[in-house]
Amino acid sequence: MWSTNLQHFLDDKGSTDQLPVEALELAEYFGKIVMAVTYDLTGCEIEVTSLKCRSTDIEFCTSTVIAYYGNSLGEINWHCKKCNESGLITGWQGTFWDCSEMAASKP
Repeated sequence: MWSTNLQHFLDDKGSTDQLPVEALELAEYFGKIVMAVTYDLTGCEIEVTSLKCRSTDIEFCTSTVIAYYGNSLGEINWHCKKCNESGLITGWQGTFWDCSEMAASKP
């Protein structure tokens, strides 16, 4: 299980510009999960169709990721439908991956 704080990927200006390629790929992966969950106002479990699992446990699983808010609004949980790779994301509020304000203003 992954436990990820997105603040760890950001510099003091809130940017990922100085990250090594591998870290940037992880930040983008977890960021897409946050974007999908925070843009959906229902609070329900959602399928992140723009993202495929990256687990290597089942010969490079590429199944769909499911994500939802955790026990508190500061947590986002996710898991793969096929291989059960999973994780918890924190530290996403106020980052450029946080789409909650945009979602609140959509018609």
